[in-house]
Amino acid sequence: TSPTNEIERIQSLNDLARDLKGAQNFEEKLRHAAARAKALSSADLAFVCLADKAGDNHRTGAVAGDTALDEKGLDFSIKENPGLLSMPDNENACALIDMSVRHPDMPVISKRLDELGIRFCIVVPLQVQDRHLGFLFAGNRKPAGFALTGQCLLLLIGNLLAAEIDRRWWWEDHERLATVLEQAAETIMITNREGVIQYVNPSFEAVSGYSREEAVGKRPTFLKSGLQDADFYREMWETLRSGKVWRGHFVNRRKDGSHYKLDASISPIKNDRGEITDYVSVRKDITHETLLRKQLHQAQKMEAIGTLAGGIAHDFNNLLMGIQGNISLMRMELLSDSPPHKRCKIIEDYINRGADLTRQLLGIAKGGKYHQFPTDISKRVQANLEMFGRTKKEIQIHMRADSQPCVAEADPGQIDQVCLN
Repeated sequence: TSPTNEIERIQSLNDLARDLKGAQNFEEKLRHAAARAKALSSADLAFVCLADKAGDNHRTGAVAGDTALDEKGLDFSIKENPGLLSMPDNENACALIDMSVRHPDMPVISKRLDELGIRFCIVVPLQVQDRHLGFLFAGNRKPAGFALTGQCLLLLIGNLLAAEIDRRWWWEDHERLATVLEQAAETIMITNREGVIQYVNPSFEAVSGYSREEAVGKRPTFLKSGLQDADFYREMWETLRSGKVWRGHFVNRRKDGSHYKLDASISPIKNDRGEITDYVSVRKDITHETLLRKQLHQAQKMEAIGTLAGGIAHDFNNLLMGIQGNISLMRMELLSDSPPHKRCKIIEDYINRGADLTRQLLGIAKGGKYHQFPTDISKRVQANLEMFGRTKKEIQIHMRADSQPCVAEADPGQIDQVCLN
């Protein structure tokens, strides 16, 4: 039954304020508000429609007095029903809708209310400052308006409800921000104006090795690697205390003593008076990226060296071929058992060794592409030992190998290089 005196109405408002404060579930709070609005205004039904964050699209949040509306809901947009916001004559006023009059600027709302059998409706915009949060509707199925007291009570309920919805939105924004901070891949640190750590996210813990409990309440000096001097930090703090954003690179020290490189951005946080209250630091671990850049630079250097080596090897090979040609002509003029003939043979062996070296240089120039073919490893090793023995007579070399050939796909020059090494 509806309240019959002012004391009961005031008590009912107090009960609603208590319900809005005490109920844990937001949808439950909306249902309490709709039920109180229906009872205090002596309406046949009441319902709450919530706006999205843009303030345009609306959906039914709670219904009192109509099961069909509660099940089906009422969705609409302000763009399709602009009359909803233009009807109130002043701020925080309610709008009275007489369904016997056509409302072309509210086609969706008019049609839905008519389907529900509503003949007279009161609409309370839910607003906090300039922020539109939704509407509170109360309707009668008989062509009777609402008493002034009922209108005032609906306005009070609307104000209580708007404040609760605003708190809910603030809480959602806060939770969303907290989730972003907690799940961010970058390390995030918040300090007060004295530089004492107030917050670090899980990424900080993973990168630095320090837990949140170990970091909060301390200055970030425990992260210093010693690779930045005092001038570096002095210039950083001068930038921050002047209210500007500082950007640069750090090399910090992990808990295990290893170093890691960070790309950092530190911003001052200011209050309404423009005073700096805190600092927030967003840092990205670029240790791996820095290593990759060094490896790329080294690869580029090796590519340049390979190109140079290829040019040198080509010219050197031409020289060797000229020497080998002349040695071959000299051997033709010498007796095969004469000492000069034998020395020419040794020179040819060295020329062949030099040719193998040039092939290796050309292999480097081509990115490690060598000339591989079936090679008897035992013979190559034996040939290297014989040549080495002729040049290092003070060293005695003994070789034991299987009588069967040991054949493998290999570059003979590379086998020779292994033996010499």
